[in-house]
Amino acid sequence: MKRRDFFKTSAGAGIATGAALSLGEFDKLWASVPAGAKYDLVAVMGGNPDAMFDIGIQELGGMGVFVQKGQKVLVKPNIGWDVIPELAANTNPALVKRIIEHCFKAGAKEVYVFDHTCDN
Repeated sequence: MKRRDFFKTSAGAGIATGAALSLGEFDKLWASVPAGAKYDLVAVMGGNPDAMFDIGIQELGGMGVFVQKGQKVLVKPNIGWDVIPELAANTNPALVKRIIEHCFKAGAKEVYVFDHTCDN
């Protein structure tokens, strides 16, 4: 990005933020819990990654809270290293598989898995 473009973008963002704050619409600037979700964060420990995901996504209201019917979904796990799953340097493949299954169950039309490796 060129320096001039950076300043233009920053100025525009500042003006938009200032306008929203002065008009009392600042609550729309912040992320909120999706409708139907019980919580905005859950922690699940002690089990297989796919089983823990099932519990976690259920507590968040189900994958349908995040994925709509007919949507294209991108799952971006951390798969940058050439190591076995037991070393936990990458997202566990069983977890990635379970996330994809939940996306399709929620009605996703297509699910893509993408990452850019940093290891040969």
